[in-house]
Amino acid sequence: MGFSEELFLDKVDDLFFCPICLEVVKNPVQDKHEHLFCRTCIESWFKCNTIRSCPVNREQLSPNEIKKPGRIALNILSKLNMKCMYKECTKIVSYEQFNEHFTKCEFRNMSFCPKGCGHYGINMHDCLDFVLMKNYDLQDKIETLVTNLYKIEKKCNEEIYQKMAINRSLQFENKRLKRENLQLRKFSKFQTQTSKTPKSWNSSTKIA
Repeated sequence: MGFSEELFLDKVDDLFFCPICLEVVKNPVQDKHEHLFCRTCIESWFKCNTIRSCPVNREQLSPNEIKKPGRIALNILSKLNMKCMYKECTKIVSYEQFNEHFTKCEFRNMSFCPKGCGHYGINMHDCLDFVLMKNYDLQDKIETLVTNLYKIEKKCNEEIYQKMAINRSLQFENKRLKRENLQLRKFSKFQTQTSKTPKSWNSSTKIA
């Protein structure tokens, strides 16, 4: 999973959103097409999918083709300003400094809400409102994921139909070539037999 867009104070370019978790890439890596992914997301993708393909364009892709992003992409990411995940913390850090700050943040040892709503921190809150807010956020992400999956499924089906049509065309062409080959062999055999047949022409025969 990546970083929530809400943590960023700067506008994040669409290129830096992981196409798997739909969040800003965390520990980014890229494929041969320069698509960026969270390292954990693409590793999980390969574990869950026996057919090794790119999550974006469905082209063949192996784990060996995953590498560190280019310097330009990393430089842009590293300069993005972020706020701490703990709401009580007011520090602003860069993307590059975020993990180090997160492990040392003074608010890190604070406890979650004892009622189990998932809220983290010391400030007062309404558990129901917090849960509803998280639920709405999850619903939006699910709808986006479903839409993306529908697009991928549609593209895959189109590719399957195209391949089936090509296969049928090749089968038809193969049958046609076999028929032509058979006819040529018969004709060749006939020609051979004809050339071996002795001529019955009699030179003494007079033409009337």
